[in-house]
Order: sequence, then C-alpha cells, then structure tokens
Amino acid sequence: MDRTLLFIVLGMLVLGLVMAFSSTLFYLDETSGTLVSQQFMNQLFAAGIGLAGMLVISRVDYAIWRRFALPIMAVVLLLLVAVLFTQKTLGASRWLFDRRFQPSELAKGAMVIYGATWLASRRDQLGSFLTGLLPFGLIVGITALLIIVEPDFGTTSVVVAISVMMFFLAGASLKHFLAVGATAGVTGALAYPVLMSLFPHAAARVANFAQSTDPNYWQNHVPQAKIAFALGHFFGSGLGSSSQKQGFLPLPQTDSILAVLGEELGLLGLILTLALFALFAWRCLAIARSADSHFGAFICVGVMTWLVVQLCINALSLMEVIPFTGIPVPFLSIGGTSLVSVMAACGLVLSVSRGSRRLAMAPARAASRVRAQARPTRGDQGEGDALSRGNGRTRAPRTNRAVSVTTNADVPVLVGRDIRVRRTTTSTRGGAVRREPKRNGGGARPTR
Repeated sequence: MDRTLLFIVLGMLVLGLVMAFSSTLFYLDETSGTLVSQQFMNQLFAAGIGLAGMLVISRVDYAIWRRFALPIMAVVLLLLVAVLFTQKTLGASRWLFDRRFQPSELAKGAMVIYGATWLASRRDQLGSFLTGLLPFGLIVGITALLIIVEPDFGTTSVVVAISVMMFFLAGASLKHFLAVGATAGVTGALAYPVLMSLFPHAAARVANFAQSTDPNYWQNHVPQAKIAFALGHFFGSGLGSSSQKQGFLPLPQTDSILAVLGEELGLLGLILTLALFALFAWRCLAIARSADSHFGAFICVGVMTWLVVQLCINALSLMEVIPFTGIPVPFLSIGGTSLVSVMAACGLVLSVSRGSRRLAMAPARAASRVRAQARPTRGDQGEGDALSRGNGRTRAPRTNRAVSVTTNADVPVLVGRDIRVRRTTTSTRGGAVRREPKRNGGGARPTR
C-alpha cells in the first residue's frame, strides 16, 4: 500500500488525539455531568476502532464494494429517515442511540462508494441529461434533502461537493453544470425568505455574519474564535494553556477545534496542520491517477474532496469568510462516528493504492471464456475428419464456420492524467472450413 499516505493519516490521527485531550481539559459537559477525561477516553476508543477498521479495509480488495454500493446507500437513506423521528437535541435531530451514532456521517462514505460505482458503470452516458445527470442528481438530491431537514447545512454542503467533484471529473458536460448552477442560484434566491422562516437558527447566523457592527457581536461564536487566533501569535501560548476554551469559546472540542489549535500552537501549528491535509490531498490524487480502474480513481477523488471541503468549511466559518455552520474537522474534532467513518474512508484509498486482484484477473477470465466458447465440439471434429477423408458431400456445420467473439474488459494499466483506463478487445476466430476442388484425389482441406 501507499506508505506515505499511511504515515500522513497516522500523523493526523495522533494530532487529533492530542487536541482532543487539550480541548476537553477544562470542559464540563453540562448535560451529563461527565468529566472531560471521559470524552477523551471515548475519542480514544473510537480511534482504536477506526484504526482497526482502516487496516482491515485496506487489506480487502476494494472492487468488492461495487457489489454492496446499492445496499449501503439504501441502509443509509433508511437511517436518515429514522433519525427524523427522534427527539431533537440542541435544536436538531441528528443522532441515534443516545447521541452515540450520527447517520449523516455515514452518508458521506456511502455517497463516495455509490457515486463511484454509478459513474464507473455509466461513463458513456454522462454527457446525456436524461440518462446521466438527472438520475444521479435525484439520488444526491434525496440524500441532501434528508440531511437538510435534520437540519445540517454543513454536512449537506459536503455531500453535494463530493458528488459534484466526482461527476465533473468523470467527464460530465460543462453546459449541464452551468445550467444546473444557474437554476440552483435562481431557485435559492427566490426561496431564501421561505428557508429563513423554516430554519430560524440559519437566519440568525446569516444576520450575525452581515451585521458585525452590532454591540453584541463580540459575544458570538465567531468573534471569540478570532480572539483565540489572535492570542496564539506565531508559536502559540503552549499546549493545554488556551484561555478561550475555558468558557469563552463555545464547543471548543468540536466546531472550534481549529481556534484552540491556533491559540495553543500558533500560526506555525495551523500551517503544519494545513500542510498535512495538503499532503493527504496530493497522495489521494496521485493514487487516483495510477488506479487500475475508474471505480478506484473516483473513490480517491471522493474521499479527498470529503476531507478537504470539510476542513475548508470549518476554517472559513471561524475566519468569518462565510456564515458560520457547525461542522467537525476530520481527525481533530471529537466525534466517534466522524472519526471512524473518516478512518474507514482512508482505508478505502489505501486499498486502491494496493490494486485490485479481481480486476487484474478479469481479462484472463474473459479470454478463457472466449476460448471455451470458440473450442469446436465433438460433433464438429467428426465433420472435419469426414472432410479430411475426402467425403466431398459432407458440408461444414454452421457452428464451425468463421465466428468472431469479442470481449471488452478493463485492464489494470497506468491511468492517464484524465483518469482513463484502457479497454482491451480480445477476438477469437473459430475454425472455418473451406471446400476446395479435389487435387490428385485429395479431399477438402480445413483452413483457418
């Protein structure tokens, strides 16, 4: 497997555990009364499960996930529907099993696998609106709608970004993208008043983003995060010594983890963190270019988009470039479901880097099937023997005439810059018997 990617993932996992311990050092969960050490132990337990899952998935042939893409997506959709009937916590219905499981986190991985399977099997139809963009957009739209209703706009943005990036790199029509983008923009502008009335918390965040001159502005979430960034300077105040996490900064262990990291490790720590994610994206793209199938290449692109977009949304929200939306940072924020799903996704990319044994053996299997179909039967051999004995009245059977059998298969060769996989054509021509006039008493001669 790709050892560089493995070391990058392990480095981000260690950094995340360090920040999980630091961010919960002075935090008290008011809902359950548990100490911060309990939250860190839960994160440590999730890290162990995620690490084991990543290693197991990395050793499994990734081509097998194509068979389970549809069942996985169906189960995730059912879970997204079931979560809407649970009791709301902090104004949202996002968790199952007493806030221990978040189905929307699984929706990201399910979209990566299902999208990669769908796009790899319909590459010739992606330029069509009816058979390409429309059915794919319906699946993405249903998933996004179920997550919006929770409500969770941040996760919805990530799911849509994963789908758009994978569909674009698969060779979709640019005209379709522009048309859909223009339609979505006009629809969003017209439906903006209705959406703000349906989701008051989103309207409040947009108002805080637009009215930074409000006297109560500095009591909000984002301004406190900006203060934490300012207190960190270049080298930071020291690991575990953040003052903003002690009551001033809301949710320092989840949504504001980058602000805590910036205060304790400074600008240098933020640069190193962003460098790790940049290296992760680079290795994912490198593995995608050398993948042995379109399916594997799309998986790498989807996982890379997932982690990078999620990091960018959180960072831009805390820097007040976009309206604030609560979304965890991969590897860094506390959250068992998020960490396990991210580690499993990294295991998929590592599996792609190892290659697929199933895909490597596919051309040989196809060729063997062709040879078996083209091999003459026992009756055909008898007819050929009759012709060789000079029986001029014997006619070659129809099954023994020239037959051309063609099979197409994805061959595991180096993928080009446009993520293409060569398709080889194997042709086997069956034996054709041609009658020739008798020469010196000779009979018909079988030729190929």
